[in-house]
Amino acid sequence: MARPLRIEFEGAWYHVMNRGAARQDVFVSDMQRERFTQLLADLVDRFGIETHAYCLMGNHYHLLLHTPLGNLGRGMRHLNGVYTQFFNRDQGRDGALFRGRYKAILVDADAYLLHLSSYIHRNPLEAGMVECLADYSWSSYAAYAGHTKPPPWLCRGMVYSMLGGKAKRYRSFVEKGVDEDLAAFYRGKSVSPILGDEGFKQQVLERHGRDDPEVTALKRVHKPVSLDQIISVVATTLSQRKGVKSSLGSFMTR
Repeated sequence: MARPLRIEFEGAWYHVMNRGAARQDVFVSDMQRERFTQLLADLVDRFGIETHAYCLMGNHYHLLLHTPLGNLGRGMRHLNGVYTQFFNRDQGRDGALFRGRYKAILVDADAYLLHLSSYIHRNPLEAGMVECLADYSWSSYAAYAGHTKPPPWLCRGMVYSMLGGKAKRYRSFVEKGVDEDLAAFYRGKSVSPILGDEGFKQQVLERHGRDDPEVTALKRVHKPVSLDQIISVVATTLSQRKGVKSSLGSFMTR
């Protein structure tokens, strides 16, 4: 199976997700959830990676991240690795916790950031876990909606600026539901690694994918080898081997 596409550059925005191996729960206690949020604080302290929204579900998580330094991979290795070690010690287990490499969707922030924050925050509601989002403790919604004091590492300014308001206006916006175009994007069988229109995708690939081996592989057009080429190579190889045997035979009879 091909590795998911990764494009990293300074100032990039991502919707990051990961799910438990075999769909197992990755959060089974509030202490574990608390530890995970502490690691989100680590992201900004150690790597300069900003968390603009998050939602911790039972067997997966959603993050809306901004990477001013273009170092998503380093930050995610720390987050997933340290949390897995903590979870395994706490549960008396070992081995992989997550099903594999995290999924990171590169986002056109100008077009989708506001709607994506709502999509992430509405997860517990859409999953039937709560009837009111304010009742869900393990997402950034309560802080955005003004129900709780935000942690110092949570960045709300960018989303608020796109809305032209703060808590009250954000509550009203989220209550309207998920944007249909965004919902259709995530309903797809194979979700694209880039959330944006064709112009945004082309711009990203041209500016930031040139030296990325994964992007290069994505762009490369593979031309199948013809039957004539195969026959030619085989004939040349057999001829060379025959020549070597003839030379050895001549040498041995001297």
